[in-house]
Amino acid sequence: MADPIDYSDPCAVLPILREAYYKMLGGSRTERVRYRSGDNEREVVFGRADINALREEVRRLEAACAAKNGRVTRFGLRAGG
Repeated sequence: MADPIDYSDPCAVLPILREAYYKMLGGSRTERVRYRSGDNEREVVFGRADINALREEVRRLEAACAAKNGRVTRFGLRAGG
């Protein structure tokens, strides 16, 4: 069994959604993302029509993860500060 994912942590969820995004770019029509945090299991299904929503969620998580780690974002601003 895989380690539980803390879905409140953007840095933990980001790799899962990023993988789904790249699979869809590669031609997959739908992508099912399932992750667990403790006793809670989450599942989200993205279809080709949702690729923009998935892209925006990946970008949001990238910014949130950067802010959490005090890194500079791609816009040159210090995240979280």
